[in-house]
Amino acid sequence: MRVSDWLSSADPESSAAAVAEENSWVKGDTLDTRLVFPAGAKGYLLLAVSRGARAVAVYQSVRDAASSTVSVLYPAEGRTVSLPVGAVMYVSLVFVESAGKEQLAMSTGDSTVHLWDVERGTKQVVYRYERRVLFNLCAVDDTTIACGDVRCENGVYTVELIDTSAAPWKLKKRLDLDVGLEVVSDMCYVQQADGSQYLVLCLWTIGRVVAVKLDEDWSKPRLMWRFEQNPETFRPTSVCIDGAGSVFVTDVRRHRVLMLSAEDGALLGTVLTRQQHGIVFPYSVRWSDDQLYVMHRTKLPEEGEAEPWVVSTFHPK
Repeated sequence: MRVSDWLSSADPESSAAAVAEENSWVKGDTLDTRLVFPAGAKGYLLLAVSRGARAVAVYQSVRDAASSTVSVLYPAEGRTVSLPVGAVMYVSLVFVESAGKEQLAMSTGDSTVHLWDVERGTKQVVYRYERRVLFNLCAVDDTTIACGDVRCENGVYTVELIDTSAAPWKLKKRLDLDVGLEVVSDMCYVQQADGSQYLVLCLWTIGRVVAVKLDEDWSKPRLMWRFEQNPETFRPTSVCIDGAGSVFVTDVRRHRVLMLSAEDGALLGTVLTRQQHGIVFPYSVRWSDDQLYVMHRTKLPEEGEAEPWVVSTFHPK
């Protein structure tokens, strides 16, 4: 079962029709900022935040709609750009530097990466991922991203390092990570102050988060640590890291965001909860400009209701 399938089955709102609602920034009492999106979203809900938080991109597929939407918001400028994505299903979003400027890369359901020039509203196919139809993206550095399978094959998670400096993108390296036979819902790249580097993966179906350590040339990956809880009560769907060695993980089952140590995976605390902060179904999380961006709902929808999704920012102390 996909993360989106589980959310839909657990949520009465999934049968409600999408409602037309204007994207808007509003102030929150507990969380600093909220961005409201239409209530009828179903399927993949994706979030990307650019460096310095200049832009926030959200993709949502809407139930019974002929097309999905990607909205790119520029909070400081008070404007929104809507990309004409049509009926394409996107699986992962990430801002990248390509051809000398920041653009939005999106992996599709047909094994390709679309690179969108947001200002022009144009796209080009810059890479084809040969391994799987569905795959995750995460930024490694200014001109490198990692593409990884959504589903492991025979316990192996395959990752490709891609040079994004010019189109079409070029494969730099391919590696196999032995993480278990499960679905990987999200991943992020970590580089510590001492130069050590690794990938953190969410294995949502078994309630586990793992870190795979990488050597300098990514040739000998090995398991560094793992954090796990009962999968009946812990469903990690998204992961990101701050600049101070902390990993943030969303848990849609218990409506919370956890903070782990990037060094050993130890639980440092719960930074956001339904009881304290009013978040429901925290689906995706990203870090930019010293703040945490979380896509979530604000309450459990009742039968027949259409509860919107929001993006909130939070400053962990």
